[in-house]
Amino acid sequence: NSGGGSFGVSHLSALESGSGTLDFQLGSNGINDKITGEAVTVTVGASIATAGNGSTAITAQSLGAGGGVLAFKLSSTTASLTVDGRLGSEASSQGKAGTVTVTANAPLSSTGEFATLVLAQSIGGGGGRVVGQTMDNSPIGQLVLGAGNNGGDGNSVSVISNDTLTTTNNFSHGIVAQSIGAGGGLSDLNLGMGSGDSLDASGFDITTAFGATSSAQGVGGEVTVQVEGGPISTAGTNALGVVAQSIGGGGGLAVMNTTGMVSFGGQASSGPNGGTVSVSVGGHKILTAGNASPAVLAMSIGGGGGAALYRNAPTTGAAYEGNLSGDGGDVSIILFNSTVSTTGAGSDAVVAVSTGSGGGVIISNTGTTSLETGTGSGEVVSILIEGVSVVSTSGGATPVVIFGGTGQSKHPNIIST
Repeated sequence: NSGGGSFGVSHLSALESGSGTLDFQLGSNGINDKITGEAVTVTVGASIATAGNGSTAITAQSLGAGGGVLAFKLSSTTASLTVDGRLGSEASSQGKAGTVTVTANAPLSSTGEFATLVLAQSIGGGGGRVVGQTMDNSPIGQLVLGAGNNGGDGNSVSVISNDTLTTTNNFSHGIVAQSIGAGGGLSDLNLGMGSGDSLDASGFDITTAFGATSSAQGVGGEVTVQVEGGPISTAGTNALGVVAQSIGGGGGLAVMNTTGMVSFGGQASSGPNGGTVSVSVGGHKILTAGNASPAVLAMSIGGGGGAALYRNAPTTGAAYEGNLSGDGGDVSIILFNSTVSTTGAGSDAVVAVSTGSGGGVIISNTGTTSLETGTGSGEVVSILIEGVSVVSTSGGATPVVIFGGTGQSKHPNIIST
C-alpha cells in the first residue's frame, strides 16, 4: 500500500433504543497538502491460500489523498443502523495515485466470502476497499464511491496471472484491477444481510452512489490484465473471473442487496475521462459457476460510474445522476486459443463497456443491464476471438455483451472471430 492521509470509523453505539450509527471514510478529510501515492510492484512466487471471509490473497494499492483497507464485523444486533460511508477524500488538495504492477507466478486460492484473489488499485482522490458485516436487519443510509471535495488522477495498473486462481465462495473474484480518478474503489459490505444464503433480507435501504459528489477532478489510467496461466475459476454468486475498470470522475465496484438503491454518474469536472482497458487470455480458461458472475467485465467510464452486483434482480430502481463531461476510453478483449465459460443464471460470459458522461451496469441473476445517457462519448470496443477459442454460457445468459462504444461515438465496435 502506498499513499497517505487517513481513514477512520466512528463508533457503532448500541443505545438503549437499540439504534446505532456507523460512519467511515477511506481518504483524507482534513489535510490540505497534496498527497501522492507512489509506485507499487508485487511479484508472488509461492502459493497463497486464504480461508476467512474478506481475505484477499494479494492487495496492491497506490492511493492519492489517503485511504486503504477497512475491515470490520459488528456482532451486536441493532434495531436500526444508520450508515454513512465514503470511499474518497474530502481534502481541498488533489492527490494523484502511482502505478501498480502485480505478477502472480504461483497458485492462489480462497474459500471465504468477499475473498478476491488479486486486488490491484491505483486511485487518485482517496478510497480503496471496505469489507464489513453487521447483524442489523434494517440498515439505512448511504455509501459514496467518489471524492467529496477535490480529487486526483488514477495511474496505470497491470496484472499478469501465470498460474491457477481458484475461489469457491460468494463475492470472491479472481482479479479486480482498477484505475480510478476522483475517488472510489471496491465495496464488499454485508450490512444486515447475514450469511451467504440469506443475502436478501428485507428492509435494507442503503443508497450506493457511483461518482464524486463534488466538482472533483480525476481521470482513470490505463488498465491491463494478462491471463497467461490458469485456469481462473470461481464458484460463488457474484464471483467474477476478471474485472478491469478505468473510471474518471469516481466510482468502482460494489456488492448490493435487492432492496438497495444505486445511482451512477457524479459531479466531477474538467474532463473526468476513463482510460484504455485491455484484457487478454492466452491459451487458458476463465470459468465461473455461480449466478450473476460474468467471466470478464471490462469497463472504461468517463464522468463517474461502475458496476453494481446484485444476487437477485433488484426490487428498487436505479438512478442516472448524469455528468456533463467525461469520455470513455478504448476497451479491448483478446482471446487466443482460450475458453471463457459461465454456467450460472444471468452470468454473461464477456461484458465490455465504454461510455461517457457517467454510467454503469447492474449485474444480477437476470443478466447485465446498463444505465447511461446514450449521449456521452465512448470509444472503440474491440473483442477478438482467435485460434481455437470458445465463449459459452448457459442459464439464459449471453456470450458477448457490449454497452456504449459505437452507439455513443464516431467509431465502430469490432467483434472478430
